[in-house]
Amino acid sequence: MTSLQLGKNQLNGNVPISLGNQLSGPIPQEIGNLMMLVVLQLDTNHFTGILPQNMSEWFTSKFYCKQQSSHRVRLERNQLFGNISEDFGIYRNLQYNDLSYNKFYVGKLPNEFGKLTILLALMLNGNQLFGNIPPELGSLTNLEYLDLSNNRFDKSIPINIGNLLKLNYLNMRNKKFSHDIPVQTIFLCK
Repeated sequence: MTSLQLGKNQLNGNVPISLGNQLSGPIPQEIGNLMMLVVLQLDTNHFTGILPQNMSEWFTSKFYCKQQSSHRVRLERNQLFGNISEDFGIYRNLQYNDLSYNKFYVGKLPNEFGKLTILLALMLNGNQLFGNIPPELGSLTNLEYLDLSNNRFDKSIPINIGNLLKLNYLNMRNKKFSHDIPVQTIFLCK
């Protein structure tokens, strides 16, 4: 199996280890055993709990690291919670990551997200993230789409966001920013 897409359906119940048609409850740990998986799309369901810790085994498998095609994680619009793992920084081939509209929280967004240098789209909007936006996000120079809106980030928008010259969409709508918008960010608007 190289693609698992179970989004936007009317199926319900717990997901058994065999990954059947019931899409609620926790995401099973066994998903980390799908070493040839390139797309993980479990969006718009009723999954609950934390992300399986062994997902990092999937992203670091020899098969995954050799793939040239798009590497996508779509877990948006579920009821997942807990910390967004620093392990995402080891998913170097990740090009699309949508964890929006869940209940993730961290003291701050992990700096390790700055290591995802081929990432094209990052959606973390609609969670309960707080703290500062890490300046390391300015290292994501291939990023075209960034949505961090509807969280509880505070203080200022990092100047490094101005490094994202390929950015076509930027949404940081938030009530907590207390500093000016960096000039570098304004020049992203072409």
